[in-house]
Amino acid sequence: MKKTLLSSLKMAFCFALGMMSSSALAQNAGGIFPPMVQEGHQSLQYRITYAPSTNAQVQRLHYQQALGSSLMWRVVVQAKGTPDDGFGVQHGQGELFWDFSADDSKWKRGLRLDARVRTGQNPGLVGLHFTNQFNLNERLSFRLIGLSFMDVGRGAEPDVQLQTRGSAFTRLDSGLVVGVEFYNVYGTTSDFQSLPDQVHTVGPFAFIPVTENIQLFTGVLAGLTDASASLDLRLWGTYTF
Repeated sequence: MKKTLLSSLKMAFCFALGMMSSSALAQNAGGIFPPMVQEGHQSLQYRITYAPSTNAQVQRLHYQQALGSSLMWRVVVQAKGTPDDGFGVQHGQGELFWDFSADDSKWKRGLRLDARVRTGQNPGLVGLHFTNQFNLNERLSFRLIGLSFMDVGRGAEPDVQLQTRGSAFTRLDSGLVVGVEFYNVYGTTSDFQSLPDQVHTVGPFAFIPVTENIQLFTGVLAGLTDASASLDLRLWGTYTF
């Protein structure tokens, strides 16, 4: 187990060094969030994502805290940057998670409500997302999320943006969680894109326990369509209080 964890940490460390050696603006810093809320949970998370094809990077800071056993709130600040323009805050966002599934259910279900404020003259955003987790056995699980967004405020278009994302993953004896995830962006209700113009990415990922309080995530996403980034490299670090 020690060898496996050390090897995984070494790979994640090298991955992070490679990302930090370039400046940029990344394309996908999102995740496959679970429907479950753990009572007493409180954590801080940093994310960085790098797209080699555009030399682009995005960074995020998350703080989240449970409100009992079925509700949790989270605040997010996201920054972006390029070698020419430097870094700047892109948006701030508040999120509310609601877990409405039974504790003993193999099908976990929940909702997430988003409210986003963008910098500059850009409109805000509200979102409503339905998330599911199917526990096939003690180790193997599958998540599927349907996402809907709408811009609000000055300059907003009255369209609902549609996305899906999901993952299949398993927990190993070493404590590692490994799996495959996918992300799909279809367009809006009034302008549903043709397949080449949709964004579809897929790739492997791993959650790596470092200590009881610290966990790393590393993953790679490859684009499947012309509109998708050819490659996204992703690294997160989470500290649970």
